[in-house]
Amino acid sequence: MADEDDDEEPAQVVMDMLAQEKFRHKGPVKSAAQLEAAFAKDVPVLIVQDKNFDAALKEDPGILQEHGAAYEALGLYCATVTAFDLAPQFLREALKAVVRDDVATISKLLDERKIAWDTRNQGGQTLLELAIQRSRLRVQKRLEDSKRAQKLRPLKKKILAAVALEQGKFGALL
Repeated sequence: MADEDDDEEPAQVVMDMLAQEKFRHKGPVKSAAQLEAAFAKDVPVLIVQDKNFDAALKEDPGILQEHGAAYEALGLYCATVTAFDLAPQFLREALKAVVRDDVATISKLLDERKIAWDTRNQGGQTLLELAIQRSRLRVQKRLEDSKRAQKLRPLKKKILAAVALEQGKFGALL
């Protein structure tokens, strides 16, 4: 099966998005926390994450207590910040790849850490659950491999730490 997959290429739209992402300006986004707060319109977190936003609110402390233009401005600010996030587009392409049983695209997105096996759609289903439901066996296998690898990472770290510790002990004796 691996030989079969070697001939396949990820969807071109995903390759284009990955190429653009390297040169894409992040706009006003300073951190993942700011991005999450903008999606949730979480003003206290936005104040901490964006000094300019904090300064604007300090100039007019009661502005957000008033309805109307201030709330529209907050909505515009949050929309501007979230417009720079490609994650929803990567998720959309991953969902399409599951439906097409496109293992090359799923593999590329997993390798680039744009999705995980447990990334969820709007209905709350993980990509793996969707692949199982739709009987997309090739993608299902790749997502299960990713799940297994994720569970093994902490064990691998413990083993490597134990080996390093043992080598240190024996190294001191040599």
